[in-house]
Amino acid sequence: MEKTKLVLLCGGSGSRLWPLSRSNHPKPFINFFGDLSLFQDAVKRATSFCLAPLVVCGESHQFLAKDQLEAMGITNYELILEPEGKNTAPAAALAALYLNCNGEDPLMVISPADQTIRDVKNYQAAINLGLNNADEFTIFGCKPDSPHTGYGYIQAGNEIKPGIFKVERFIEKPILADAQRFIENKNFYWNSGIFICRASQYCELLKKFAPAIYNSCQASIINRRTDKQFIFPEKEAFSQCRSDSIDYAIAEKIQNLNMIALDATWGDAGSWRAIHEAQNKDSKGNTLQGNVVVDAVKNSYINAQSKLVVAIGVENLAIIETRDAVLILNKNEDQNLKNAVKKLEDANHGETQLPSCVHRPWGTYECLERAANFLVKRIKVKPQEKLSLQLHHHRSEHWIVVKGSATVTCGENNFVLHQNQSTFIPVKTQHRLWNNSAETLELIEVQCGEILNEDDIVRFDDVYGRETSIKTESIT
Repeated sequence: MEKTKLVLLCGGSGSRLWPLSRSNHPKPFINFFGDLSLFQDAVKRATSFCLAPLVVCGESHQFLAKDQLEAMGITNYELILEPEGKNTAPAAALAALYLNCNGEDPLMVISPADQTIRDVKNYQAAINLGLNNADEFTIFGCKPDSPHTGYGYIQAGNEIKPGIFKVERFIEKPILADAQRFIENKNFYWNSGIFICRASQYCELLKKFAPAIYNSCQASIINRRTDKQFIFPEKEAFSQCRSDSIDYAIAEKIQNLNMIALDATWGDAGSWRAIHEAQNKDSKGNTLQGNVVVDAVKNSYINAQSKLVVAIGVENLAIIETRDAVLILNKNEDQNLKNAVKKLEDANHGETQLPSCVHRPWGTYECLERAANFLVKRIKVKPQEKLSLQLHHHRSEHWIVVKGSATVTCGENNFVLHQNQSTFIPVKTQHRLWNNSAETLELIEVQCGEILNEDDIVRFDDVYGRETSIKTESIT
């Protein structure tokens, strides 16, 4: 088989899966079903046809994606970092144009990173069928098993080869009566959002049907910046690009579009109801994860991340507990969660942005306790990694090493802290933390001061190429 490239699209905030999904840790990177995130699962099931994925994600997710790929032992990858989210058509355009600029013209399997596919063998067979018949732009449709009003549909026409059909029309999210009728009609399929085409073909179709998107993305890729496996499209050109989906920009405008039937128990992990539908359930229809105790509970999904959750006499609920938030949702109202999250964002609730565990290029930190004048964090620094040289204008910090050893810069002093040792970082003092060892460093940080947010950072030096200046930054 000729060269194939998996183009994995990791856009979207996943606000209908709050509070687990946050803008800085969105749903593709969350483990809903086991040891792997949706993103990792998408990479794993594609290894039969592609060993070097090309990932398109937001700049703020670059190290999250990097860590999850390398945790799987995958090092042969590239990350295109969108300056801002513009939907799937521009995201795929960046990938296709980048490949062409490098003199490559592979077959691209373009796929969202936030789907659930249970039957991996059938998925791989359908992809192989598409790759072996890739003369035309091809979309994948999944046979519906329920009257879902949250999915788009494809009406299939004539079967031109076994498993390959001509597309009659696209139907946007239907009303319930139409969705029920589609279940009975063998010619209707869910739109999976998975496509196969050659990189050059995608570029030509985009140039024909959406030239403004093509021009913006082309300029953005031509003037890109690269840093190892990271590709940074030029921001100003990309900002001029309109937001649009592959369906609207290209697929729905193609005559004689091919569709391959995908029978792989597919789902779009777009809501808590969808997550529950894809989970194993007990005899009363419940899925319970974490420290959960129930009595007389039916058809509910309960996920406890950090505390004991007790539910009695409830039905058809999604209850999700995290360290900093609790959601109680009637699953029939899951479409309204996005509106609630928007209200939280408008009110500047930080719980919509940062998860309890925040990924950084050097490791992670987790907020354990917060009050008016103090904040407690658990910090993990990967071997041989170091934080930026920085200071804070409004807070002091106490560091207590609980595992490993820390090389510390504090003002003019440099020293090493071992397990059960601590130090104090005064306000307005330059400092740096470095794990100069072969094991993960863990420490507890206690911040004290009137301002305890991530904006109170002045960065002087950074090994990861992040901006260094006297202005404040929004990340540690």
